[in-house]
Amino acid sequence: MKNLIIFLILMILFNGCSHTSPYRQIKPNEIIQNKYVLVEASDRLFEINKKYDTVPKLKTGLPRFHKSIKGSQYTINIQTYPYKYMQMKDSYLNKDAKYLDSDTYVETYDENDKEQNIKYRRHWIAYINNMKCSGQVFSRNHGGTLYSATTKNYSIACGYYDKTEKEYNGQRLLMISYIYNYANDKSRLQKDTNLKREELLTKQQAEDGLKQAVKELVKTIKIKNFDKERMEKEGLMHYDKEFKSSKW
Repeated sequence: MKNLIIFLILMILFNGCSHTSPYRQIKPNEIIQNKYVLVEASDRLFEINKKYDTVPKLKTGLPRFHKSIKGSQYTINIQTYPYKYMQMKDSYLNKDAKYLDSDTYVETYDENDKEQNIKYRRHWIAYINNMKCSGQVFSRNHGGTLYSATTKNYSIACGYYDKTEKEYNGQRLLMISYIYNYANDKSRLQKDTNLKREELLTKQQAEDGLKQAVKELVKTIKIKNFDKERMEKEGLMHYDKEFKSSKW
């Protein structure tokens, strides 16, 4: 009887734990897609929300990609939006638009930045699927003397025309955002409590790992119903450019 009770308790614990996580690992070279965009994910250490399996036709974007590594956590989010929701709408589909580049542009910080502890921001020009895109990165520190962490946030926005979009003159925006959280100094993320500091990645290793993961995903991005002819006609295609990670 005692063994039976122990068995039942273990079964309850096992079943409870197996259903607590909302995520699942991606499958080898899994195609993740919705009606607007698809990517082929090859890094099996990434996880996505299990609801993607039951609700595949997400309205705006793909499920977020999550990855936990020693000393850091990654999140990658790929979305497409109708143009009406975005600021600077006139810039993304204007061949003469001036994109910010921190090699030539001096960053400024306002009170909102200071309130959020943002002390670092850079802009760069990126190219995805031969589209000219605007990139931005900022970082902030969290915590205090007992716990300190850095969050570095990247985002890339690209305007394009969709052949099937009936509203907004066919205009849509591809947005790729990616983030890493890193525990500074002697701090630990909860998952790394038992690891020694020398066992954790450095901040530079964590940043390089995220950039490489994004670079691999970007190679596989396919925008569905992409109006290539219209993009070419308006001078918005750049066939001599390839995607490069930000140097910041």
